[in-house]
Amino acid sequence: MSNPPVGARPPAFPLRVLEQHYGIDLAADGAFAREKEILERAAKIGLNRVMMGETWPNMGLRLIDYRETFPELATPEGTADAAKRRAVHEQIGAEARRLGIEPWVNINIINYPDAFTKLCPDAIAKAPATADRWLRSPGPKGLSKQPQICSSSESFRKLAVAQLTDLCRLPHVGGIECWLTAGDSDLFYCVCEKCTGKSISDRIVEFVETVHPVVVQHGKKLLMRPYLGGWRCALETEVWLEAAPCLPQDVEIGYKQQHGDLMNWHGPNPLAGRLAPHQELVEFDLQGEYRGINYGMVCSVRWQMQELIRHFRAKGVTGPICRGLDRAHFFDIDKWLFGALAQDPDLDVAVWSHAWAAQRYGAAGDEVLTILDECAEIMRLSMYVRGVQWASWAVPQNLARLRFILFDRCAPCVPNSYERLQPTPETLCAIIEEKQEARERADALAARTARLKGTLEHCFFTPLYTSVSYLRLYVSIAGPLMETFFRFLAWEKTSSEVTREYARIPLLESLATARRRIEEAHREIEALDVATLNGMMDAAGFVDPKASNKFLEPFRYATVILDDIEQSIDTPSASWWAYYPSAERWPQALRGRAELYRDASE
Repeated sequence: MSNPPVGARPPAFPLRVLEQHYGIDLAADGAFAREKEILERAAKIGLNRVMMGETWPNMGLRLIDYRETFPELATPEGTADAAKRRAVHEQIGAEARRLGIEPWVNINIINYPDAFTKLCPDAIAKAPATADRWLRSPGPKGLSKQPQICSSSESFRKLAVAQLTDLCRLPHVGGIECWLTAGDSDLFYCVCEKCTGKSISDRIVEFVETVHPVVVQHGKKLLMRPYLGGWRCALETEVWLEAAPCLPQDVEIGYKQQHGDLMNWHGPNPLAGRLAPHQELVEFDLQGEYRGINYGMVCSVRWQMQELIRHFRAKGVTGPICRGLDRAHFFDIDKWLFGALAQDPDLDVAVWSHAWAAQRYGAAGDEVLTILDECAEIMRLSMYVRGVQWASWAVPQNLARLRFILFDRCAPCVPNSYERLQPTPETLCAIIEEKQEARERADALAARTARLKGTLEHCFFTPLYTSVSYLRLYVSIAGPLMETFFRFLAWEKTSSEVTREYARIPLLESLATARRRIEEAHREIEALDVATLNGMMDAAGFVDPKASNKFLEPFRYATVILDDIEQSIDTPSASWWAYYPSAERWPQALRGRAELYRDASE
């Protein structure tokens, strides 16, 4: 990716935004002190806007009391709770402004109070014929607990206006960021007579036309977030290229650096620079949620980050966003580098990184940087299959989710990916080699990190070694899991029962290897510093470290995928001979049979 032509004036970066989606519980003790610390860190990095939500997944919803805007939904308890939370939010907002940071509110517009659909049954969606297979967000982190909604209903429009009005009345807030999270399973779910004739972009435009007058009336700004549902994920490009020209010009549009949440090593988002005249904001996932960091692993994408920021600058995108400053982290170089690059995309990353690491880690600084870079490469080799991501956080929750992530969500974002992912012998060989390389590099990196003991301060060495050791265990299961999955796809693809029986043997062997690796990983995890691993998860800020053995989730999900595959292939077969001791002779026998029948036909 090249810089703009010599003599051209590159676009400035007037906005450097912190996306603060997850960390705020305004009812918690010490909420202001914690947020003040985050804001001070953001100010040092040079950020000038903060998106403040309220405890995920409710985001801005708990700041709304509905007394004046939708009184039927107001309750004494809700009013008192909202007042308490708004007081803390305003205190945080005042501190942000003192530091030169403009506070915004973000809200997932699909959220609504439990009483809403009971009071307004016209807002309940008409389910599509395939509703029993619809992929909503998972229950524990789900959005609407009540029925899905009809975005064409007057009641929904009234609700959206009420929510935006209450938030716009907060005096310290400069603007509202609206998510359409789970949009294709809520906002785009209904198939009633009114909704059926509307495309996804039609519904986005209609929603913006509903809420935009509210923000204008209150002198605020509106940012739309093209996140069209993490679980079915309609692609952003087609929808927003169509919707953007129909939106008021002052509406800002923010999107990921790459399509959706997961694609850290895919190509840059093709929306970049194509949504004029709207101001575009592009979000960098510095916390590394989808690089396994929320399970305690570490890595740095510092070189990729500069390449992408330069790319977006060349495209005229003027608003880089960072996500993941919620907690202080031992190895958060990307957070600090983001601020430096947002102000000077052409700085010498090597020189900057050396100075930063030397100040933090002392004489071991350059070696720590090398280890973080190698962790990133190992993750790329493990969490991607021939350049296409298959991992969701670390491992998808089941076989259906794995298929969805790899083929439906990620493959369309990588040119020629479908050809590279066909379950052929050549593909299988390439995958095995790729995963074997990852394992060898992880083994070598664990030994290399161990040699830092005594050179790197204990407060840094222990979490680094624990993280690298955990990554090594993850890599040890990723290989056989992917081999098993692609052997299963090859088995599934054929309609020949005979061919299936031959394919079943190596498939079962691969499946047994994957299970054995998971058992070994469980035993080795017991030797890790679990308290340190929990601390790294807590620093990542995306999982609850109080949940028992949360770091075992990737291995548990891998077991579920293996169970799903084994159940699929464990069916009575018309052929018994695959288990015959001399099965290797049968292919020749089958060829002989073909010759016999051909002779007979002649």
